[in-house]
Amino acid sequence: MREKILLFSGLILILNGSVNIVMSLSNHVFAVDSISQLSRDASIQQAWTASVLTEGESLVVKSPIEEEQIHTSGGEPSFYQTRLYPAVDKDNIDLKHRQIVDEVMRLMPERCAKHLQNFYVRYDDPGTRGLGGKTTIILSGLVSDEEFRALFVHEFGHLMDLGCMTGDQESGTTPYKDNAEQIWRNDPSVSFYSISWRDAKTHREGTQPEDFVSGYASWDMFEDFAESITYYVLHREAFAVRATENSALAAKYLWFQQNLPRVARVARSNAHWDGSVPWDSTKLSYEWDPPGRAIAQEQKMRVQFHQTKR
Repeated sequence: MREKILLFSGLILILNGSVNIVMSLSNHVFAVDSISQLSRDASIQQAWTASVLTEGESLVVKSPIEEEQIHTSGGEPSFYQTRLYPAVDKDNIDLKHRQIVDEVMRLMPERCAKHLQNFYVRYDDPGTRGLGGKTTIILSGLVSDEEFRALFVHEFGHLMDLGCMTGDQESGTTPYKDNAEQIWRNDPSVSFYSISWRDAKTHREGTQPEDFVSGYASWDMFEDFAESITYYVLHREAFAVRATENSALAAKYLWFQQNLPRVARVARSNAHWDGSVPWDSTKLSYEWDPPGRAIAQEQKMRVQFHQTKR
Protein backbone atom coordinates (compact mmCIF):
# COMPACT_ATOMS: atom_id res chain seq x y z
CA MET A 1 0.00 0.00 0.00
CA ARG A 2 1.24 3.46 -0.88
CA GLU A 3 0.00 6.71 0.51
CA LYS A 4 1.06 10.34 0.53
CA ILE A 5 2.61 11.12 3.87
CA LEU A 6 3.47 14.79 3.56
CA LEU A 7 0.63 17.19 2.90
CA PHE A 8 1.26 19.41 5.90
CA SER A 9 3.89 21.47 7.66
CA GLY A 10 5.02 21.65 11.23
CA LEU A 11 5.61 17.93 11.64
CA ILE A 12 6.98 17.21 15.12
CA LEU A 13 9.32 14.32 15.73
CA ILE A 14 10.71 13.13 19.05
CA LEU A 15 14.36 12.14 19.25
CA ASN A 16 15.64 10.47 22.41
CA GLY A 17 12.54 11.71 24.16
CA SER A 18 13.94 15.20 24.55
CA VAL A 19 14.70 16.92 21.26
CA ASN A 20 11.95 18.11 18.96
CA ILE A 21 12.56 18.65 15.28
CA VAL A 22 10.08 21.03 13.69
CA MET A 23 10.02 20.83 9.94
CA SER A 24 8.45 22.93 7.23
CA LEU A 25 7.76 20.40 4.52
CA SER A 26 6.50 20.63 0.98
CA ASN A 27 5.42 17.83 -1.32
CA HIS A 28 6.50 14.34 -0.38
CA VAL A 29 9.17 12.17 1.13
CA PHE A 30 10.38 8.66 0.58
CA ALA A 31 9.48 6.16 3.25
CA VAL A 32 10.74 2.63 3.76
CA ASP A 33 8.52 0.47 5.92
CA SER A 34 8.16 -3.14 6.86
CA ILE A 35 6.52 -5.30 4.23
CA SER A 36 3.28 -5.39 6.17
CA GLN A 37 3.18 -1.66 6.85
CA LEU A 38 4.25 0.25 3.76
CA SER A 39 3.92 4.00 3.86
CA ARG A 40 5.78 5.69 1.05
CA ASP A 41 5.61 8.13 -1.81
CA ALA A 42 7.82 8.53 -4.82
CA SER A 43 9.08 12.08 -5.00
CA ILE A 44 10.24 15.15 -3.18
CA GLN A 45 10.62 18.48 -4.92
CA GLN A 46 12.33 20.68 -2.40
CA ALA A 47 14.90 20.15 0.31
CA TRP A 48 13.54 19.88 3.82
CA THR A 49 14.34 22.75 6.11
CA ALA A 50 14.76 21.99 9.78
CA SER A 51 15.65 23.66 13.02
CA VAL A 52 16.38 21.79 16.21
CA LEU A 53 14.61 23.20 19.26
CA THR A 54 16.04 22.64 22.72
CA GLU A 55 14.84 24.47 25.79
CA GLY A 56 12.89 26.88 23.65
CA GLU A 57 15.87 28.06 21.60
CA SER A 58 16.24 27.50 17.87
CA LEU A 59 19.58 26.11 16.70
CA VAL A 60 20.72 26.29 13.10
CA VAL A 61 21.37 22.95 11.42
CA LYS A 62 24.44 23.51 9.25
CA SER A 63 25.15 21.72 6.03
CA PRO A 64 28.40 19.75 5.75
CA ILE A 65 29.20 22.11 2.87
CA GLU A 66 28.78 25.17 5.10
CA GLU A 67 30.43 23.66 8.16
CA GLU A 68 34.02 24.88 8.29
CA GLN A 69 35.16 23.22 11.48
CA ILE A 70 34.89 19.43 11.59
CA HIS A 71 34.54 18.10 15.11
CA THR A 72 35.15 14.71 16.65
CA SER A 73 32.51 12.56 18.26
CA GLY A 74 34.31 12.18 21.57
CA GLY A 75 33.82 8.41 21.50
CA GLU A 76 35.24 5.45 19.61
CA PRO A 77 36.50 6.59 16.18
CA SER A 78 35.08 5.53 12.87
CA PHE A 79 37.35 2.88 11.34
CA TYR A 80 38.06 5.26 8.46
CA GLN A 81 39.05 8.23 10.59
CA THR A 82 38.20 9.89 13.88
CA ARG A 83 36.30 12.77 12.30
CA LEU A 84 32.70 12.09 11.43
CA TYR A 85 30.57 13.99 8.96
CA PRO A 86 29.04 16.97 10.82
CA ALA A 87 25.53 16.10 9.66
CA VAL A 88 25.92 12.68 11.29
CA ASP A 89 27.89 13.50 14.44
CA LYS A 90 25.15 14.42 16.92
CA ASP A 91 24.96 13.61 20.61
CA ASN A 92 21.35 12.46 20.33
CA ILE A 93 22.34 9.73 17.85
CA ASP A 94 23.86 6.53 19.25
CA LEU A 95 27.55 6.30 18.47
CA LYS A 96 27.19 3.00 16.63
CA HIS A 97 24.61 4.56 14.30
CA ARG A 98 26.85 7.55 13.63
CA GLN A 99 29.70 5.21 12.77
CA ILE A 100 27.56 3.01 10.50
CA VAL A 101 26.36 6.01 8.52
CA ASP A 102 29.75 7.69 8.37
CA GLU A 103 31.26 4.45 7.11
CA VAL A 104 28.77 4.18 4.26
CA MET A 105 29.04 7.85 3.33
CA ARG A 106 32.79 7.55 2.83
CA LEU A 107 32.18 4.90 0.18
CA MET A 108 29.99 7.27 -1.84
CA PRO A 109 31.07 10.09 -4.15
CA GLU A 110 32.13 13.00 -1.96
CA ARG A 111 30.03 15.46 -3.94
CA CYS A 112 26.93 13.43 -3.03
CA ALA A 113 27.88 12.90 0.62
CA LYS A 114 28.05 16.67 1.01
CA HIS A 115 24.38 16.90 0.05
CA LEU A 116 23.35 15.27 3.32
CA GLN A 117 22.56 18.35 5.38
CA ASN A 118 20.09 16.94 7.92
CA PHE A 119 20.28 13.46 9.46
CA TYR A 120 18.12 12.21 12.32
CA VAL A 121 17.59 8.87 14.05
CA ARG A 122 14.35 8.21 15.92
CA TYR A 123 14.41 5.98 18.99
CA ASP A 124 10.68 6.11 19.64
CA ASP A 125 8.37 4.04 17.41
CA PRO A 126 8.21 6.09 14.21
CA GLY A 127 5.94 3.71 12.29
CA THR A 128 8.15 3.96 9.21
CA ARG A 129 11.70 2.72 9.08
CA GLY A 130 13.12 5.45 6.88
CA LEU A 131 12.46 8.73 5.14
CA GLY A 132 14.68 10.44 2.62
CA GLY A 133 14.76 13.47 0.38
CA LYS A 134 17.23 15.69 -1.47
CA THR A 135 19.18 16.73 1.62
CA THR A 136 17.56 14.97 4.59
CA ILE A 137 17.39 11.41 5.90
CA ILE A 138 15.49 10.15 8.96
CA LEU A 139 15.88 6.54 10.11
CA SER A 140 14.46 4.39 12.87
CA GLY A 141 17.05 3.39 15.44
CA LEU A 142 14.98 0.39 16.54
CA VAL A 143 16.09 -1.96 13.76
CA SER A 144 19.17 -4.20 13.68
CA ASP A 145 22.52 -2.71 12.68
CA GLU A 146 22.43 -4.70 9.45
CA GLU A 147 19.01 -3.35 8.50
CA PHE A 148 19.92 0.17 9.66
CA ARG A 149 22.85 0.21 7.26
CA ALA A 150 20.73 -1.11 4.39
CA LEU A 151 18.05 1.50 5.08
CA PHE A 152 20.64 4.25 5.00
CA VAL A 153 21.99 3.04 1.66
CA HIS A 154 18.43 3.02 0.28
CA GLU A 155 17.64 6.52 1.54
CA PHE A 156 21.02 7.82 0.44
CA GLY A 157 20.09 6.47 -2.99
CA HIS A 158 17.16 8.89 -3.04
CA LEU A 159 19.41 11.75 -1.98
CA MET A 160 21.94 10.82 -4.66
CA ASP A 161 19.28 10.43 -7.33
CA LEU A 162 17.40 13.68 -6.78
CA GLY A 163 19.73 15.85 -4.73
CA CYS A 164 23.17 15.12 -6.15
CA MET A 165 22.67 13.91 -9.72
CA THR A 166 20.91 16.76 -11.48
CA GLY A 167 20.80 18.28 -14.93
CA ASP A 168 20.15 21.73 -16.35
CA GLN A 169 17.38 23.24 -18.40
CA GLU A 170 19.58 23.95 -21.41
CA SER A 171 19.95 20.21 -22.02
CA GLY A 172 16.25 19.80 -22.76
CA THR A 173 13.21 18.06 -21.29
CA THR A 174 12.51 14.37 -20.72
CA PRO A 175 9.36 12.31 -20.03
CA TYR A 176 10.52 12.08 -16.42
CA LYS A 177 9.28 14.36 -13.65
CA ASP A 178 9.49 14.55 -9.89
CA ASN A 179 5.86 15.56 -9.43
CA ALA A 180 5.73 18.81 -11.44
CA GLU A 181 9.49 19.31 -11.42
CA GLN A 182 11.15 18.49 -14.72
CA ILE A 183 14.11 16.11 -14.75
CA TRP A 184 16.49 17.42 -17.42
CA ARG A 185 18.06 15.41 -20.19
CA ASN A 186 21.67 15.56 -18.93
CA ASP A 187 20.72 14.29 -15.46
CA PRO A 188 22.71 11.02 -15.12
CA SER A 189 19.66 9.30 -13.61
CA VAL A 190 17.74 9.62 -16.89
CA SER A 191 19.77 6.85 -18.50
CA PHE A 192 18.91 4.62 -15.52
CA TYR A 193 15.18 5.45 -15.62
CA SER A 194 14.96 4.75 -19.34
CA ILE A 195 15.89 1.10 -18.86
CA SER A 196 12.49 0.20 -17.40
CA TRP A 197 10.35 3.35 -17.36
CA ARG A 198 8.44 5.43 -19.90
CA ASP A 199 7.72 8.01 -17.22
CA ALA A 200 7.92 8.14 -13.42
CA LYS A 201 5.20 5.55 -12.89
CA THR A 202 4.73 3.73 -16.21
CA HIS A 203 6.77 0.68 -17.15
CA ARG A 204 8.18 0.33 -20.63
CA GLU A 205 6.27 -2.13 -22.79
CA GLY A 206 7.32 -5.71 -22.15
CA THR A 207 8.75 -5.04 -18.69
CA GLN A 208 8.58 -8.05 -16.36
CA PRO A 209 8.80 -8.36 -12.54
CA GLU A 210 12.19 -10.04 -12.97
CA ASP A 211 13.54 -6.79 -14.49
CA PHE A 212 13.69 -5.26 -11.00
CA VAL A 213 15.95 -6.18 -8.11
CA SER A 214 12.94 -6.29 -5.78
CA GLY A 215 9.18 -6.07 -5.83
CA TYR A 216 9.28 -2.63 -4.29
CA ALA A 217 11.65 -1.41 -6.99
CA SER A 218 8.85 -1.87 -9.52
CA TRP A 219 6.62 0.74 -7.80
CA ASP A 220 8.21 3.70 -9.61
CA MET A 221 11.50 4.82 -11.08
CA PHE A 222 12.68 6.51 -7.87
CA GLU A 223 12.29 3.36 -5.80
CA ASP A 224 13.83 1.37 -8.64
CA PHE A 225 16.96 3.51 -8.27
CA ALA A 226 17.09 3.35 -4.46
CA GLU A 227 16.45 -0.39 -4.28
CA SER A 228 18.94 -1.07 -7.05
CA ILE A 229 21.77 0.87 -5.40
CA THR A 230 21.08 -1.00 -2.14
CA TYR A 231 21.27 -4.29 -4.01
CA TYR A 232 24.44 -3.19 -5.80
CA VAL A 233 26.25 -2.10 -2.63
CA LEU A 234 25.19 -4.97 -0.35
CA HIS A 235 24.32 -7.85 -2.70
CA ARG A 236 26.56 -7.34 -5.71
CA GLU A 237 27.17 -11.05 -6.26
CA ALA A 238 23.46 -11.79 -6.52
CA PHE A 239 22.99 -8.74 -8.74
CA ALA A 240 25.74 -9.94 -11.09
CA VAL A 241 24.28 -13.45 -11.29
CA ARG A 242 20.82 -12.12 -12.10
CA ALA A 243 22.30 -9.70 -14.64
CA THR A 244 23.64 -12.64 -16.67
CA GLU A 245 20.06 -13.84 -17.13
CA ASN A 246 18.21 -10.54 -17.58
CA SER A 247 19.07 -7.71 -20.01
CA ALA A 248 17.33 -4.99 -17.97
CA LEU A 249 19.23 -5.93 -14.81
CA ALA A 250 22.43 -6.15 -16.85
CA ALA A 251 21.89 -2.57 -18.01
CA LYS A 252 21.23 -1.40 -14.44
CA TYR A 253 24.28 -3.24 -13.10
CA LEU A 254 26.41 -1.65 -15.83
CA TRP A 255 24.96 1.78 -15.00
CA PHE A 256 26.22 1.54 -11.41
CA GLN A 257 29.62 0.29 -12.54
CA GLN A 258 29.95 3.26 -14.88
CA ASN A 259 28.53 5.92 -12.58
CA LEU A 260 29.87 4.65 -9.24
CA PRO A 261 33.21 3.16 -10.30
CA ARG A 262 34.90 3.81 -6.95
CA VAL A 263 32.30 2.08 -4.79
CA ALA A 264 34.24 -1.01 -3.83
CA ARG A 265 32.77 -4.39 -2.96
CA VAL A 266 32.10 -3.96 0.75
CA ALA A 267 29.67 -6.76 1.60
CA ARG A 268 29.06 -10.43 0.96
CA SER A 269 25.48 -11.25 0.13
CA ASN A 270 23.67 -14.09 1.84
CA ALA A 271 20.75 -13.64 -0.56
CA HIS A 272 21.54 -16.23 -3.17
CA TRP A 273 19.44 -15.94 -6.32
CA ASP A 274 16.88 -18.76 -6.50
CA GLY A 275 14.56 -17.33 -9.15
CA SER A 276 12.23 -15.64 -6.67
CA VAL A 277 12.27 -11.82 -6.73
CA PRO A 278 12.58 -10.50 -3.14
CA TRP A 279 10.18 -7.79 -2.03
CA ASP A 280 12.52 -5.46 -0.13
CA SER A 281 16.29 -5.27 -0.61
CA THR A 282 16.79 -3.67 2.83
CA LYS A 283 15.56 -6.89 4.48
CA LEU A 284 18.03 -9.20 2.77
CA SER A 285 20.89 -10.68 4.80
CA TYR A 286 24.51 -9.79 4.09
CA GLU A 287 27.91 -9.68 5.79
CA TRP A 288 29.47 -6.22 6.00
CA ASP A 289 33.21 -6.40 5.37
CA PRO A 290 34.79 -3.30 3.77
CA PRO A 291 38.37 -3.80 2.51
CA GLY A 292 39.82 -1.25 4.94
CA ARG A 293 38.35 -2.72 8.11
CA ALA A 294 41.15 -5.18 8.95
CA ILE A 295 43.84 -2.56 8.35
CA ALA A 296 41.99 0.01 10.45
CA GLN A 297 41.49 -2.44 13.29
CA GLU A 298 45.20 -3.23 13.27
CA GLN A 299 46.05 0.47 13.39
CA LYS A 300 43.64 0.97 16.27
CA MET A 301 45.26 -1.89 18.22
CA ARG A 302 48.70 -0.38 17.64
CA VAL A 303 47.52 2.97 19.01
CA GLN A 304 46.05 1.29 22.07
CA PHE A 305 49.27 -0.71 22.58
CA HIS A 306 51.46 2.40 22.47
CA GLN A 307 49.10 4.20 24.86
CA THR A 308 49.42 1.38 27.42
CA LYS A 309 53.22 1.39 27.08
CA ARG A 310 53.44 5.04 28.11
